[in-house]
Amino acid sequence: MDNHHVFNMDEKLWTQVDELLETNLISTLNEDRRLINQTRDNGLPGINVTPLQGALLTILVKSINASSCLEIGTLGGFSSSCIARGMDKKGKIISLEVNEKHKTVAERNLRERGLHEQVEIRHGPAIDSLKDMLKAKTYRFDFVFIDADKMNNKNYVELALQMCHKGSLIYVDNVVQGGAILKPSAEHDSSGNVEMVKYIKGNSKLMSTCIQTVGEKGYDGFLLAYVL
Repeated sequence: MDNHHVFNMDEKLWTQVDELLETNLISTLNEDRRLINQTRDNGLPGINVTPLQGALLTILVKSINASSCLEIGTLGGFSSSCIARGMDKKGKIISLEVNEKHKTVAERNLRERGLHEQVEIRHGPAIDSLKDMLKAKTYRFDFVFIDADKMNNKNYVELALQMCHKGSLIYVDNVVQGGAILKPSAEHDSSGNVEMVKYIKGNSKLMSTCIQTVGEKGYDGFLLAYVL
């Protein structure tokens, strides 16, 4: 029997599956949910990665023994905490956030969890922050997580790549956007993802893939690039 006909494939089902898997696989689920709820209770949008996606960040960071990470888009600090879990206590994360309220909420959330010394949140447009970091010529990242405005994804990858090294990983979230990548529009910022994919295709320093996903956040996908 074709598995596509076993269940009606919709977000309700995807969410139920996520809940089952989270309950059985994520040992930090209660703490994860508390941080996510704190973020939403402070009026921030519910666009953070899910606990299952957060665990993937932790595993990727741990798998390459990353000690220096860059995050573009902090929101309430949940993804920052997941990245931090993959590093030892000496590991450092620089997280770039354009919204001052988001920065304030994230700093409070991370301080409550004893992660404030590992995560430095820099306020301002990420493009400006990245250019300043490049000028300093002192940054070298093992892992980069990009989850901000999609229109600038190509620019984020291009600038971050200059601060990576052979073996670094670059993870870009929300690339598929419910299929919007097929019909780029300003509404979904999807044209930025198309530009990013074309840039990566032409870059001999990157080996990449994109995995489509479904879950409690609907239909989307993430791009993963390995620096050669």
